[in-house]
Parts: sequence; C-alpha cells; structure tokens
Amino acid sequence: MALFGTLRKSKLENKEKERIDRGFFVFENTSEVIQAENILKKHGWAIRVMGLPPEIRTGWDLVIEFPIIEKLKIIKVLGDAKIPPLQAVPVTSPLL
Repeated sequence: MALFGTLRKSKLENKEKERIDRGFFVFENTSEVIQAENILKKHGWAIRVMGLPPEIRTGWDLVIEFPIIEKLKIIKVLGDAKIPPLQAVPVTSPLL
C-alpha cells in the first residue's frame, strides 16, 4: 500500500514541477485571448488557452498559460501587436 502512495505522491510532485515554470496572461476580453493565442502560436511558443482560475477572475473566462521564462519576450511581441495582457500571474502565485 505504501508503494502506491509513494507513486501517487511522485506523480503529483512531477505535475507541480512542470507547472512551476508556467504563468497565466490575463486579457481584457476573450477576443484578445484569441488574437494573442494566434500570434504566440505563430511565433512558436508552447502556450495553451484555458479557463481562468476563480482566484484571479476579472469577468472573463479565458487565460493563456505560457512558459514563465519567456515572459518578457512574449510581452514584447504582444505589445507590438497592440494586445498587451492586463497581468501576468505565475502558476505558483499565492493568489492561486
């Protein structure tokens, strides 16, 4: 029984480690999320659109999850495209 508990814990720890390097971009509206998704995918970033965690909900339902190490580059690209995010929140933020 302890073996399965260890395996389960190990899988959870791996998921947490995978998410440590991720963040969320919050946008003003869903249209901006879709535009940003298209631009970022065109530039080759590994992003995904997902539901907004209730802890940072601003009235919109979607955020873009992105590699946190690429934050400044991504913000520059989005700023150049005139769709800067309202905020960038690390997945490990105490808000979440």
